[in-house]
Order: sequence, then C-alpha cells, then structure tokens
Amino acid sequence: MSSSGSPINNMELLRRLRETQALLVKFSEENGRLARDNENLQAGRNVLGAEHATVLDEIDLLRGKLGQLERNVLTAAAMATPGSGSQPPSPLQTGSAAGPGPAQAAASGAAGGGMINIQA
Repeated sequence: MSSSGSPINNMELLRRLRETQALLVKFSEENGRLARDNENLQAGRNVLGAEHATVLDEIDLLRGKLGQLERNVLTAAAMATPGSGSQPPSPLQTGSAAGPGPAQAAASGAAGGGMINIQA
C-alpha cells in the first residue's frame, strides 16, 4: 500500500469508530429508557390485575347480597299473602294469567327501586 493511502484509511477508520461509539451511546440510552418504560408498564399492569381481582370479589359479594335480598323479599311477600303456606315461593314460579303474583310484584317493586309495603 502506498504511504498516501494509509492516512486516509486511518482517518476513515477513526471517523467510523467515533460514529459507532456515538451510536452505541445513543442506543444504550434508548435501551435504558425503554427498560424504565417497561418497568412502569409492568407496575401498572400489576395494579390493574389487583384491582380487577378486587372488582371480581366485590361482584361475587354483591351477587350474594342480591340473592339474599331476593329470598327475603319473596319470603316476606309469601308471609303477607293470605292463606299462604310456610314454604316461601320459588323465584322461578310464575304468576297467574291475569298478572304477576304478590311475591313477583313485590320483587319487581324492589328491583324497580320502589318501596315494598308489607302489611300483616
């Protein structure tokens, strides 16, 4: 190789080396930023997972309370009906062809937000 070609190659090699080092620094900083973003997203995902589990537990609790309320309303309606037996009506029983029975009317009043007036 000639002596005139050697400095140009060395200068070009130094330029490429500096460029490569600058890119490595840039990529390293970007990698750190992405790692922090990933950690933040993972933490948010964990919070959402915990909140989701809490909401599911609350739904189960409310379903249980709603079922108990329905049983109480049906029992109270059956007790208020003249000539009723000691057995509360089943929630699946239907009213007569003329309309809903007293238990269903009471249950629909409770479901509709209305007041239930049970008199002995």
